[in-house]
Amino acid sequence: MQTGGEQARSINHWQAAAIVAGSMVGVGIFINPHKVLGGVGGSGTAMLLWLFGGVAALCGAFCLAELATLMPRAGGEVVYLEEAYGKPFAFASGWLAILAVMTGSIATLTVANVSYQGPALLGVKSLSQGQVAAISIGLVVVLTGLNHVGAKLSGSAQLMLAGIPMLVLLGGAIYGLTAAGGGSHLVDELSSPGAFRWPTLAPLAAAYLPVYWTYAGWNSATYVAGEIREPRRGLPRALLLGTGAVTILYLLLNSGFLGILGAKGVAGEFEAGSATAAALFGAKARLAMTALIAIAILSSTNGTVLGGSRIIYAMANGGMFPRLGARLDPRFKTPTVALWLQAAWTSGLILSAWLVHKDSVQVLLDYTTTAMLITGSLAVGAVVVLRRRRGSAAPADSYRTFAYPVTPFVFLVSSLGVLTLLLYEGKTAAWGGVGILAGALLAGWLWTRATRI
Repeated sequence: MQTGGEQARSINHWQAAAIVAGSMVGVGIFINPHKVLGGVGGSGTAMLLWLFGGVAALCGAFCLAELATLMPRAGGEVVYLEEAYGKPFAFASGWLAILAVMTGSIATLTVANVSYQGPALLGVKSLSQGQVAAISIGLVVVLTGLNHVGAKLSGSAQLMLAGIPMLVLLGGAIYGLTAAGGGSHLVDELSSPGAFRWPTLAPLAAAYLPVYWTYAGWNSATYVAGEIREPRRGLPRALLLGTGAVTILYLLLNSGFLGILGAKGVAGEFEAGSATAAALFGAKARLAMTALIAIAILSSTNGTVLGGSRIIYAMANGGMFPRLGARLDPRFKTPTVALWLQAAWTSGLILSAWLVHKDSVQVLLDYTTTAMLITGSLAVGAVVVLRRRRGSAAPADSYRTFAYPVTPFVFLVSSLGVLTLLLYEGKTAAWGGVGILAGALLAGWLWTRATRI
């Protein structure tokens, strides 16, 4: 194996867009509609919150598209934060992603997939926690092996894994809203008294958090920027195509859920996708929808495996992680050591969730979702910082953020506003996320001082 070196640019913009879309479309869109609707109390308000979440994600994608064309290297936010704020911020963001955000997401997605979709697909009533852990680790190993073989193969698999569920879900939503009469029911729901009920700011912020988590992944293409063909054109296309497509899909799906199940039905269903399929096509359709959801979650997991390993690779190249993590496979030009280190840590998280007999991975994600608000805001804020620093020094062919400075302003106000309200309310997850980031920043500062000596 070689250390460092140049990665093969084998991913086209369609495959990169599939990485974005696949990373976004996971279990969240099926299990969070009832949380959002229950939090705001009105179907119209819930729909506006989903719309705003998509707009905020698009604003973030516009901003990161500019950063990605200026610095088309693997690693995502780690690269941008180092350039804008210095190494301590890059160190903190990278290690938070390595230890919690990315690996915790992979662990939670696989455990959720096996726990909720596994029994029905395997034809059994239930799975023990040990079986769930073993199958989940097996999935992590398979997906890591796929990414080891090559980013091009993984990108093609991602295109299929993301494309099939999105097309079927889109078709089902359109059918439910047209042929099944869901459109007229949706109009009735949105025009009913109390549909646009507005809660106070704190409950609104709490309801926005699952929306934000469901849209997470809009930045995924930046993690593989070093492997995208013609990155100055391909990266913006991938970010905007993937995020825009998922935003439209989420709005149509939530419209379909409301039109078929009604507000009470959505609020009362833990998982809206299977319930809607059963209402449209009968009980047997639940199995088909279960399989579709499993594929969608698998797509999200694969995209996270692909992106997370590139953070380790970028950190190792920058001296913020043991140099071993920068090794590339001599044949496939993939960050092999980073991939398998990520798989090992993820497997450890899955095992810990099983051994302590509680969902420790989900608890970890509750804390790090808030940290994602912070790191996402720092990344978008980097556009403002670098523009003020560089002025018009950017390359003529680089992408410039659409509607600047409105787009970064919308993203930053929404993310930091929600974080402030959650902190004011004393939410444990919010303070925990801030504490984790503060600890990582302190470690980054100490590391920076130590490496200067």
